[in-house]
This record gives sequence, C-alpha cells and structure tokens, in this order.
Amino acid sequence: MDFVLDASFALHWCFEDEATEASESVLTRLQDQSDAAWAPGIWPYELLNGLGKGITRGRVERERAALLWREIRALPIRITDILVNETLLELALEHSLAVYDASYLSLAITRGLPVATDGKLQAAAKKVGIGIIRP
Repeated sequence: MDFVLDASFALHWCFEDEATEASESVLTRLQDQSDAAWAPGIWPYELLNGLGKGITRGRVERERAALLWREIRALPIRITDILVNETLLELALEHSLAVYDASYLSLAITRGLPVATDGKLQAAAKKVGIGIIRP
C-alpha cells in the first residue's frame, strides 16, 4: 500500500521513547518493500532537522543519528515536488496548518493516499476524507 509519510511520523523510528507498535509496523512494511511512501520535497529537510534537534537535546548520539538518516533514506520513499502557490496557502489556512504541513495534505489529496502523521495534520486529513495512519 502506498501512503504519504510525514517527517514527524518517521521520527518516531528514531527515538526509543516515541516508537510504537504501529510506527514500527509501518517501518517493517517499508523495509520489506511491501509498502511505499510518498513525501513532499521538504521531507528530507524536516527529517534531518529532527535528527539534529535530537542530537542537541541529547536524545540520540551523533553517530546513531547519521546511521538512522542513511537507513531511512534507503527506504522506498518517493520524494516529489508540490506546487507552491496560493492554493497551497489556502489549504493551510483552511485547516490551520503550516504551509509545509499542508504540502503533505496536498500530496495525499492529489494522490488519493492515506497519510502517516500525528498532530494537526490528522484532523485536517480526517476533515477532507483522507485516511490516517497513526503512530
């Protein structure tokens, strides 16, 4: 099954205190290549930023973060460009999202895919009838 992968969901794999049975199940399906994920172009930046914050906050060692980065980037995650325009801004405003979070929602709507996420993006996805994969 294809789905849209939010960086915040992927970061659950990086921090032991955030890992859940559900998030690990998604990771296993990607590792087995049973599933494939889609993400907007901002995704690698968000993921790397989250790992960087994890290092500075003492949640993960630098070497471990580098290994996680390489392992996650090797997964079947298709990075795609999202049109950045007034429509994306309107989607963000309509759902009280940051524009970068709206890019995940836009991708899910365009491709008709569920979104693996947490937080505000879940409520927005539910509102527009998009499936949600919770961590």
